[in-house]
Amino acid sequence: MLLSADHAIPLGLLINELVTNAVKYAYPEDSGEIEVSARDGHLHVEISDHGAGLPEGFDIERPRASLGFKVVTGMVRQLQGHLTIANDRKGTHFLLDLPILSEKNES
Repeated sequence: MLLSADHAIPLGLLINELVTNAVKYAYPEDSGEIEVSARDGHLHVEISDHGAGLPEGFDIERPRASLGFKVVTGMVRQLQGHLTIANDRKGTHFLLDLPILSEKNES
């Protein structure tokens, strides 16, 4: 998948922040899997774990969300994407939907 630097850099930072949070908080007593997957075209990125999950009532859109999540939501907006938190299983499951253009398509 070819991405322009304007998309690749914030996407890398965004994925790094979400994976770092999973490493720090998903398995406080143990270790476990953290999954990152992507599909081409209109880029769909999933970052998930089977750990402790987000705190009850956590909302990344609330002003009291952590600095890390403020950065995440800012980068999602910059990339004109959409971030969803799925609550369909144990752990945390972030779904990113991003319109990504390659450098060839941007010129």
